[in-house]
Amino acid sequence: MSDPDLDQPGQSKTQLLSQIANLQQRVRMLESLASVNEHREKLAERFDLALWATQTAIWDWDLVTGEFWSSAGHQLLFGRGENELVEQFDIEDEDNPWSSHLHPKDRERVLQCVRDHMQSGTSYTVEYRYRLPGGEYIWIRSIGRAVHSADGTPIRMIGSNSGIASQKLAEAESEHFREAVDNASEGIVLYDANERFVFANKRYRAMYPEITHLLKAGERREIIRSAYYASGAMPDAVGRIDEFNDEFQQWQKSPGSFELRLANGALIKYSDHILPDGGIVSVRTDITNIKRREANYRALFDSETVGVAITRADGSFVATNSVYQRMLGYSGEELQRMRWQDVSHAEDIDRNEADIQAMRKASGGGLIFEKRYIPKQGGTVWARLNTALIHDETDVEPLEVSLVENITGRIEAEQALRESESRFRTLFEDAAFGIAIATVDGQLLNCNPAFTKMLGYGLGELDNRPWSDVTHSDDVAENQALSAKLIRGEITSYRMEKRFVRKDGETVWALLTVSLVGDDVAHAKFRVAMVEDITEHKNVEDQLRQAQKMGAVGQLTGGVAHDFNNLLAVIMGNLELIESRVSADAGVSDMIERGVRAAERGAALTDRLLAFSRKQTLLPTTIDLNRLVAGTGDTLRRTLGERVEVKTAGAKDLWLCRADQSQLENALLNMSINARDAMPDGGTLTIETANIALDDEMAAARLDVDPGRYVMLSVSDTGSGISDDALKHVFEPFFTTKDVGKGSGLGLSMVYGFAKQSGGAVTIHSEPNEGTAVKLYLTALTGPEEDVVLSAESPRIPASMGETILVVEDDKEVRTLAVALLSNLGYQTLEAETAGAAVAALEGGTEVHLMLTDVVLPGAMNGPELAAEVRRRHPSIGCIFMTGYAEDAFNNHGFPGNGAIIIQKPFRKFDFATAIRSALDEAQKGD
Repeated sequence: MSDPDLDQPGQSKTQLLSQIANLQQRVRMLESLASVNEHREKLAERFDLALWATQTAIWDWDLVTGEFWSSAGHQLLFGRGENELVEQFDIEDEDNPWSSHLHPKDRERVLQCVRDHMQSGTSYTVEYRYRLPGGEYIWIRSIGRAVHSADGTPIRMIGSNSGIASQKLAEAESEHFREAVDNASEGIVLYDANERFVFANKRYRAMYPEITHLLKAGERREIIRSAYYASGAMPDAVGRIDEFNDEFQQWQKSPGSFELRLANGALIKYSDHILPDGGIVSVRTDITNIKRREANYRALFDSETVGVAITRADGSFVATNSVYQRMLGYSGEELQRMRWQDVSHAEDIDRNEADIQAMRKASGGGLIFEKRYIPKQGGTVWARLNTALIHDETDVEPLEVSLVENITGRIEAEQALRESESRFRTLFEDAAFGIAIATVDGQLLNCNPAFTKMLGYGLGELDNRPWSDVTHSDDVAENQALSAKLIRGEITSYRMEKRFVRKDGETVWALLTVSLVGDDVAHAKFRVAMVEDITEHKNVEDQLRQAQKMGAVGQLTGGVAHDFNNLLAVIMGNLELIESRVSADAGVSDMIERGVRAAERGAALTDRLLAFSRKQTLLPTTIDLNRLVAGTGDTLRRTLGERVEVKTAGAKDLWLCRADQSQLENALLNMSINARDAMPDGGTLTIETANIALDDEMAAARLDVDPGRYVMLSVSDTGSGISDDALKHVFEPFFTTKDVGKGSGLGLSMVYGFAKQSGGAVTIHSEPNEGTAVKLYLTALTGPEEDVVLSAESPRIPASMGETILVVEDDKEVRTLAVALLSNLGYQTLEAETAGAAVAALEGGTEVHLMLTDVVLPGAMNGPELAAEVRRRHPSIGCIFMTGYAEDAFNNHGFPGNGAIIIQKPFRKFDFATAIRSALDEAQKGD
């Protein structure tokens, strides 16, 4: 290496020496610089050692290059190695190793603080939470400052961090303690050793509002106290502040506490404590309520209304009052030697002990419970206890004070009520009649199964529905009127027959009895309704009324028919007598025949009336209904016409029945004609037969007949049907649904009378536009079968043999007719108007072969009774009866004998002659 200064040619010695001197100076400078560097390195090494030894956490951040350096203490504090922290650092990058580990609640605040001070160049201090690699957070206090260039640009930041976890913990504990003291129920004030104010909690400030403005740090206690006395808030200090102050200080020096009453009435307990550093803590407790409770307890203890017992934790009695002692039959001295467990029911002890222990663990709160005591005299006393804890200075644990109320009467009443409710519930649920409970204004609350079943609802379906919802619209007004009277107190209950509407729309008749439940009408809580289903009863009543009406109509029509028959008998008989006497004039004969036919039609009409009234004379024979229907088929088809299709359905193995064949054929014809008239445009008529066995219930409920076997004859059509209102009257005489002049109204009434007189029944079922079915029930034969008769030929009579016949008839015209007919037939006659006259005529000496008598006669004897008397006196004399109706007389007085024959008025001459001849022949056989 060469030095350019030494390498220049032509230099002088002086110049050379000068250069050498310069070189020597430079060498010394270099040696000095090397010494400085060596010293600096030693200082740096000592600095690093000092940082490591003190664990100081410092950092240096180059804002130009982004390079970040930290000390070993810093790395240890943040839990990261040197390589993790010495790297490019950008504060705006949220993912950088430092800002990404800040607590989310602190991050923005800390970053903003750094940004602000980076620009201002001032130092900052900020506290935050930092997440270590293990996930836990530590508290950090960071101090830093920015370094700016000459133009004010921040180029560098330096600072230090320190962990402040213990400080934060101490602060938190201090804050918790301060908060606890500040929210304590007692008033607390703190003075230092020089009796200067340090702190007062909220309760203290509230207790002494007169001096709140003086409660500030450093204020002397004496000044605060004097100001309080001067305010008049302490009554004992008024007018004697100095003396009271001396007294107060003496109380403070005495051990324990003392009590003073303030002007606002509060009773305050004072207690002062000297701290180790000489400071003073004064505690003020408002014991106003405590003293009031103590007074109340004392009043209760001394009262004669409620028992009081004070016990220890082990159950032993401390004190009891006289009420408690009388309740259990023990004296106070006896109870003090006992525990409450000794007088308690064994089944209650464990539960009571557990409840009291739980109350003690909860440090109070009170306990209300019911239990049983066993008194000294035996038995059980039920009591209700209200128990709380009280503290006594002589006891380590708090005492239990219980207010004990004897509730034996209430418990027994409740038990009786439960039993009553149980009985009522059983009655309510199992009653055969309906029970409904409703609000006073008629809102249904609860209905028993019988009521809901009666109306076709499920349990609960009627709840909360108004009573009117199930009441027939025609009965609502009457029901509401009675309810209004009940609510107004005009009546205590009401009963009515009403109609309910079932869920399916059907009507149910019921007997309703309603009453209010409550102390009186003004305090009634609800109403109770008893509901008895009387639908069947109403149906029976309707049937009875119908039967009575039909009986009354029958009695009327029977009497009318009887009188008409007498008139018709006279007309027909006289016409036939005229016919036998006039010359063979064709015109006169035609008039006579027309008159006879008119009389016969009148006779048929009265016959129907008699059939309805069940006063016609029946000639029952054994009948096979299937054969009868088959035998009348052609006649029916001709009568009904081509537009009506006749179908028959005969039952197999049909039972035989016994009835008057002529009347049965007539009934079938009437039923069929009514069916035809219901089908003006044609249709189908179906005749069916069936065997029917009726038990007691079915016979009584459906047909009003005796139980047993019946043969049914049904005629149904596909016609227009009959309305419900018309159905009620179809069996009444002269009632018809046909147009005027198109029906007599006697067809079905004749069927009804014939069925009843034959021991059977008739029913009808119809719906508008659905057709009608009429069913005739006749008693089936149960004895030996007789020969089945379908028709009978009229017997031929021989000519008169000159016999004498006694005619007994109260109606002169009928009697005259009978005598004329008999005379015309060649018989000898005697006449009598009454039974007495007839007996006298028989005793007159003339031989009489036969007596012809009316059934109904004036006087003491009727026809059958006269016949019996004649048979007794003159057994050889036969008897024949004339009648418009004869059945009642026979039912009342018995049939007069085997020789009796009945002839129905009006009668044709041929029928009359045949009956007379038959009667005479029978009488001769008897001889």
